[in-house]
Amino acid sequence: NICNLAQVRGAAGPGAALQLLTFDGDQTLYPDRATLGSDAPLVPLLLELLTRGVALALVTAVGFDEAAPYEARLSGLLAALTAASAPEALCSRVFVVGGQCNYLARCRAEGGVATLYMVPPSEWRLPEMERWRPQQLQRLLDVAQRALLDGAARMHMADKVKLVRKERAVGVLYEAEKHRTELHRTTTLMLDELAVHARQAVREEQRTNAALRSMPFCAFNGGRDVFVDVGSKDLGIASLQRIVGATPQSTLHMGDQFTQTGNDLLARRACGTLWVDSPEETAVLLRYMLRMRAKG
Repeated sequence: NICNLAQVRGAAGPGAALQLLTFDGDQTLYPDRATLGSDAPLVPLLLELLTRGVALALVTAVGFDEAAPYEARLSGLLAALTAASAPEALCSRVFVVGGQCNYLARCRAEGGVATLYMVPPSEWRLPEMERWRPQQLQRLLDVAQRALLDGAARMHMADKVKLVRKERAVGVLYEAEKHRTELHRTTTLMLDELAVHARQAVREEQRTNAALRSMPFCAFNGGRDVFVDVGSKDLGIASLQRIVGATPQSTLHMGDQFTQTGNDLLARRACGTLWVDSPEETAVLLRYMLRMRAKG
């Protein structure tokens, strides 16, 4: 908590100019496997930050190339913007970065309704991201997929996980409900081990494969799944900083996954971070942030 408050004072206190605030989704903006509803206490706080000129972004591992799934996750905030007649000045400050850094949606006002639209990659991706080649991406994912399946077999989990392969990510879902088992501490540790195993396999491939050596990736335990994504959240945040004109010093990222197998950890390369455990703790910090900005 002391570190969190110090970060808030540094970025949003007197003499500071917070420009960009980014969030993880589950257990940060909304409860696990839920969405940001209209009745969420965070909604008026987010709206107040937008009014005070701060750009807001959901930066999530969830990767889609269409806006609808992201609109569902931010439905409460979009509804609040619509109720306020969807002023373009506020709507344009709302973003979603999906797949760590692979997709970008932005808010706009259409006929008085706040909606999201997908921004073409050529308009926002960093130069280094544009240099990634499809064959490199697929090779990295092939290595990660093999490691995930091998690791699951070694830990006798092969019959309890389901493989998911996407354009820029590969992972396994732990199907606890299907097998009528609960997600307990031991399972969490096994998923952590699986994430570490996949990370080590990809890094070993990078040491011997020059084409993959500079390819960033993120291997993480999502709580009920383990994924390896091409790219990481620091690149997504850096892309947003370029769009809104923010610096690392004027940016904060809030999340709950800052352990060695969490996907918020790499955000520290791009800006200051706030480690929270729940949307309620996020609300406490946002209220403190608004008080600091009022003093400034």
